[in-house]
Amino acid sequence: LKSADQPILFDSNMDRINSFYTGWGITAQGSYCFKSNWELAGRYSHVDPDQGVDVNLGDQDQVTFVVSRYISGHRLKVQSDITYTDYEFADGEWQYRLQIELGF
Repeated sequence: LKSADQPILFDSNMDRINSFYTGWGITAQGSYCFKSNWELAGRYSHVDPDQGVDVNLGDQDQVTFVVSRYISGHRLKVQSDITYTDYEFADGEWQYRLQIELGF
């Protein structure tokens, strides 16, 4: 387990370079690939950031539903997912992705 004393990065002139969240989180995933090469998957993530870095959205819960189709083994895969992210201190948001993977 690693920790960060200060989640803000400064250069040698003490100008702020970047910042990052510290805290803890957990992710779980389950999936099943049918003999027809269709795969269904579900993911759940929870992030509990520490306080104090810029805008803190609070705890975040994310639920994702995934559908994949393997074509020609793993040489061609089409995958789509839809995700809902629920923020403790802000409105939730939806995200949709489509991915095509080519292998040689």
